[in-house]
Amino acid sequence: MITHNIYDKFLKEYVSDYADCFLIQLEYDFRVEDVLPTEFINEYKENRMDYVVMTNKNIIIDFEFHSSQLKDDDVRRYTKYAYIIGENYKLDVLTFVISTYDTRNYIKIFKIHEDASHPIYIHSLKTIDGDKIFRKLIEKHKNKEKLNKKDISELALLPFYGSKYPIEEVLYNVVVLTNNLNFDMNNEEDKKNFLFLRSSQDQFLNHFVKDEIWKDKLRKVFYMSPGPLEEKVMEIYNSEMKKSRLEGIEEGKSIAKEEVDKSVLEIAKNMINKNFSKKDIMECTKITEKQFLTLLKV
Repeated sequence: MITHNIYDKFLKEYVSDYADCFLIQLEYDFRVEDVLPTEFINEYKENRMDYVVMTNKNIIIDFEFHSSQLKDDDVRRYTKYAYIIGENYKLDVLTFVISTYDTRNYIKIFKIHEDASHPIYIHSLKTIDGDKIFRKLIEKHKNKEKLNKKDISELALLPFYGSKYPIEEVLYNVVVLTNNLNFDMNNEEDKKNFLFLRSSQDQFLNHFVKDEIWKDKLRKVFYMSPGPLEEKVMEIYNSEMKKSRLEGIEEGKSIAKEEVDKSVLEIAKNMINKNFSKKDIMECTKITEKQFLTLLKV
């Protein structure tokens, strides 16, 4: 069973590194200036918010992460949080509920008293077009453009976004694209982005993918054996895969007999079904033209 704490932990880690990028995705013109405490004592009770930030416009944002249907008690609780934060800092507070449950964006108004109310802004991650974002990232990779921090932040959340495809296929594509990105491990920003992507993919695999067949397929892409991926493991794995592919091409083996990673062929087939161009598919997956033509006939 997937608990709220799992979503909570993942999204807190995400926002702590990519809050500015996330606000851009939500189409808000804010920049994070400071991270504020999330625990306050009020009326002898401890109140714990999920993630609270001060913005460049002297407006405080309280991020609350939600993975189930929003109830009146939740709205009341989040309104109470806004009141407590506002009283402490004497500033306006916006409440953003980031939902992995809802399929629409909407606003809940909690009436505090006759002349005052507090709006709760519910933002559903499912309303973001994940397929469109994936196409954009593939296009940048095809054009040899380095993905920026906002791109990485979108790639990390893709399995939560709206898609025509099941989460297993989306995660599969995310992992394969990550494998093809050139991260410089001597660059702190690159290293941080790579490790966060791998950490997020590991969490998705272990907590959100239930089908054991899909788990095995995904492990073949970024696990040498069951367990968290490490940089050294990834380096060895990529080296062996590249060597295997080159040897197969040099020996002129047929598709049926080549020692090709089946997972790469499957992702290439998925991309064909999504109408990616031949050039994009071959560049992203590194399959040969012969393999591509064979997949078209399947």
